[in-house]
Amino acid sequence: ALPLDTNQVSLGSAVSHSSGASNFTLGATGTYQVSYSTNATPSASATPPVNASIQLNQEGSLIPGTLATATLAASGNSTHLSGNALIQVSAIPATITLVSNDANSTYSNTSVIIRKLN
Repeated sequence: ALPLDTNQVSLGSAVSHSSGASNFTLGATGTYQVSYSTNATPSASATPPVNASIQLNQEGSLIPGTLATATLAASGNSTHLSGNALIQVSAIPATITLVSNDANSTYSNTSVIIRKLN
């Protein structure tokens, strides 16, 4: 899972995250909109082409519609990856993580937004 070092805005108590942690905890049942955005580049030790792959998980399982992949053909290449989904939380606490599926990519300018809708 990718650690996120900064909490820019946190309103209410339904979603919690500690700076530097990789897990978000949902503390209330209901419907949430979960989205992420990140930039991927080949890591310094990788030999292109590199397949960058990232996804959101809920309780360790892929949230459908959030898997994003791209092939980086050269060491100077970068790409933008993002995903968005609505999830239903019926048992709390629920854990959301942003997971890299490869060891050959570096991710930067990463953000995760979680909104409780009801």
